[in-house]
Amino acid sequence: MAKLSQIRSDTEKTSEGIWVEFAVGIRLKVARLHNPAYSKYLTTIQKPYTRQIRAGILDADVAGELVRKAVARHILVGWENIEDEQGKPIPYSEEKALEFLSDPALSEMYDFVLEVSASAELYRAELHEDSAKNLPSA
Repeated sequence: MAKLSQIRSDTEKTSEGIWVEFAVGIRLKVARLHNPAYSKYLTTIQKPYTRQIRAGILDADVAGELVRKAVARHILVGWENIEDEQGKPIPYSEEKALEFLSDPALSEMYDFVLEVSASAELYRAELHEDSAKNLPSA
């Protein structure tokens, strides 16, 4: 038999995020996909498109842009060790996150953020701190 505590999510991790290793020393702070803030924000920014969504005719590019905005605001919530070409650190901001997540040349980062955020196991209440370090690097 399994205890419910083994599948219980840590609501703080779900909303505030966990640190994970991405690539070349970059660390990303990623909140759980469909956390309450993400879901509420996505619903809000989709309202002007409700008819198109219900009819199944919302343009895929528009839908992708809306999701990226929500991911930049409520899923990718921080980073460490990202610098520009001159070696200056790039501080985290929602605007920079959206810029990176929208850049086709950085699609690997966007895919990684979505993969991590969708992994329920990483947001378990009883998960050991080091478990997130065992993720495959991008």
